[in-house]
Amino acid sequence: MDKKLTWLKQLSETCGVSGFETPIKNLLQKRLQGKAKVSYDKLGSAVFTNEGQGLAKNYACQPYG
Repeated sequence: MDKKLTWLKQLSETCGVSGFETPIKNLLQKRLQGKAKVSYDKLGSAVFTNEGQGLAKNYACQPYG
């Protein structure tokens, strides 16, 4: 299977219902390790920052589990 399709399948099959987003956060941390800077806010949200050419892009993941 194509790598992108495999990733999409894994992402879509990972449980991340409202209030229990920790599995998604962990999956993204593993996937983006070494590719994006990870920081956390006071509520426990993980913010992934991808810096490159142009503007930095931020992606947030809010775990409450």
